[in-house]
Amino acid sequence: MKLIAHRGASGTHPENTMAAFRAAWEKGVSSFEFDVQRAKDGTLVVVHDDTLERTGGDSRAVRDLTAAQLKALDAGAWFDSAFRGERIPTLEEVVAAAPASCELQLEIKQADPVYEGIERDVKAFLDARPEVKSRTAVSSFHHDTLRALRALDKAVRIGLLPGRLPIDPAFALAGELSAESVHVNLERLTAEWAARAKAAGLKLFVYTIVRPEQASRAAALGADGIFSNFPDIKA
Repeated sequence: MKLIAHRGASGTHPENTMAAFRAAWEKGVSSFEFDVQRAKDGTLVVVHDDTLERTGGDSRAVRDLTAAQLKALDAGAWFDSAFRGERIPTLEEVVAAAPASCELQLEIKQADPVYEGIERDVKAFLDARPEVKSRTAVSSFHHDTLRALRALDKAVRIGLLPGRLPIDPAFALAGELSAESVHVNLERLTAEWAARAKAAGLKLFVYTIVRPEQASRAAALGADGIFSNFPDIKA
């Protein structure tokens, strides 16, 4: 069963930071996941929440700050004082540092209002780096973003986050998007999800696993992989 490091080694390091990613890579993971948003100046940055309140001590929205302003925030101290000084990385920094053998699971985060055209930005970024594009799968809970991305690019790899979609519409959408995988919450995982994924030729990945018994349950129900905050977790 594939293990995908969720926001890096985010169980032991501040999520979506270079410290978290390096810790995951040092564990030898073959795949890692991260979240992408767009700064005020158009830079693609790696951060999960719409605002910086939880992980950066600033209530402003990511979209309202330039990359330089985001870099001025401490993205590590909230987790532990040992990580004081960690910064919000740009997508370019993460990609440049990632091992060439590692698969990237890039989740486009959408805010309210949405980042208009962010799918074009992600496509342009990947098109400029074909060796990265070939090992990157793009996902999003915002399904119109995935539809727009697929309309722009027939070759880009897509993973579907169905959210609360019922199983039939979820697999219909996966087919519409020519997705390669479906990513389902552990709470929703059943053997039917696994059977439907297998019948459709799709991989089924489960999130977010933090305990060994959860990994064991995912494996028993037929998951192909798990997103975990702990890269060395065992089923």
